[in-house]
Amino acid sequence: MKKITQIALNAWQAGESDGNYIEFIELLSTDFDLFSQPLMGKFTGKEALIKMKELISERQENPNSLTFSNLVITTDESYSAVSFDSKGTVMSGRYPYEGYNSIQFKFTNDKVSGFREYFGFVDPEMFNAK
Repeated sequence: MKKITQIALNAWQAGESDGNYIEFIELLSTDFDLFSQPLMGKFTGKEALIKMKELISERQENPNSLTFSNLVITTDESYSAVSFDSKGTVMSGRYPYEGYNSIQFKFTNDKVSGFREYFGFVDPEMFNAK
């Protein structure tokens, strides 16, 4: 489990650092069925994959530029939780960000079949200024 977790995490971090989510997209399972994100809500079933792709598309258009530190990874048979500090800018460099984050991957047959993202405080004005 640790190997696929590291692969998924590296692919996610690549996207979060420069908007290149290609490797992460390749890891998404056709059975993707769980998505949760503080600003978008929680979704299951086919709608979960649609929302995951919407999040990625938004971040490709308005990329974050984040670095990560203090990673803690916890795994079991199907899930991996990663908590970390991140720092940089979000939304194409328009806003500085520094905070604590947590993501959780659900894996099915070495593919990402679920994703949850949590992050610390962000200025709500950032999301009104799209």
